[in-house]
Amino acid sequence: MSKAKNPFLKCEKVTKRFGGITALSELEFEIKKKETLGIIGPNGAGKTTLFNVLSGVHKPDSGTIKLKGEEITGKEPYQIARKGIGRTFQSLRLFSNLNVLENVMSGTIFTDPIRKETDQAEELLRKLGIEKVELIGQKMPQDLPTDKKRVIELARVLVRKPKILLLDEFMAGLNPKETDKALQMLKKIKKKENLTMALIEHNIRAIMNIAERVFVLHSGRKLEEGPPKEIKNSEKVKEVYLGE
Repeated sequence: MSKAKNPFLKCEKVTKRFGGITALSELEFEIKKKETLGIIGPNGAGKTTLFNVLSGVHKPDSGTIKLKGEEITGKEPYQIARKGIGRTFQSLRLFSNLNVLENVMSGTIFTDPIRKETDQAEELLRKLGIEKVELIGQKMPQDLPTDKKRVIELARVLVRKPKILLLDEFMAGLNPKETDKALQMLKKIKKKENLTMALIEHNIRAIMNIAERVFVLHSGRKLEEGPPKEIKNSEKVKEVYLGE
């Protein structure tokens, strides 16, 4: 597939090692502006490491990362967040000592200036389909089901108005009905906020439903990329990942 002339986010020959293990190996990767990109691959392929490198959690051993043409390689997570990259994690990381509204507003510590209005958090939760916000907002996150926790974590990222969303296993723990609802919510918020979005998912049905392009990782390298239908029918992808 031909590369975009001006990719929104780009990795060039990015390598990340952990001791003797190479998690990413000279990876070439890019996301176009306002694109929804699905990222799939077997366990240990390097998917979460890629997000960790993009968001500053880990620094690459070599290679460069550029956001809108500006190099962000090796910057701290808060600096990258302020540049417009927001992410969620596969394992929910909500604060158990803060209520729902406080959790959402905690995302503003990465913004400059800091915004503290709780009505902003309430409005955002309503946009994401949370009903009875005044009641839910005062609850502790551990008292809510997984699908609501996922929405709260997403709201905490969106409150700082990112330009690009990195969603790591957002559908994990959701049943088929909840997954369908989450997909519709993501499509709606992406369109409304003009977001660029990348999703790591093991839920192939979800990826094929929402992604405009799919990037397949294997052993820290690109195995394949292309439209969802093309990836689904790829013999190489079937052999390595889909198990057909």
